[in-house]
Amino acid sequence: MKCDTAILGRVVGLLLAILTPGVACATDAQLVGDTHISSSHPSVNFGGLTNLHVGNGNTVLIQFDVQAVLPAGILSSQIAKADLVLYVNRVNNPGSLDLKAVTSPWSESAVTSNTLPVSSTTTRNPPALSSKSVARSA
Repeated sequence: MKCDTAILGRVVGLLLAILTPGVACATDAQLVGDTHISSSHPSVNFGGLTNLHVGNGNTVLIQFDVQAVLPAGILSSQIAKADLVLYVNRVNNPGSLDLKAVTSPWSESAVTSNTLPVSSTTTRNPPALSSKSVARSA
């Protein structure tokens, strides 16, 4: 019996679609805002800077528009997993990061330490950073 691979491919694709409803492909969320705020400069906005400073009284805020890249009918509340990749260009003092979801609105061009948005109480701890864990490009 001769098998037509084009038809077989469509049948297999149809079966996979039936067997795995609601599965979405990975996609990149659009960055809409990033800045840091400083407890030592509570009324200063750093939204125009190109680097994000972490530690020593600085807190970084990163904002994504997740809803814009989701398939029709899928809500951001239905996301089961998200990966965040950060590129570090320098580590002055080794340490760890705390990641929290921001739960109130903020604007890159206006937020300061005085107007710090509300964040969740749940903390995610990625691996600690050291000067040895920073990749250097030649």
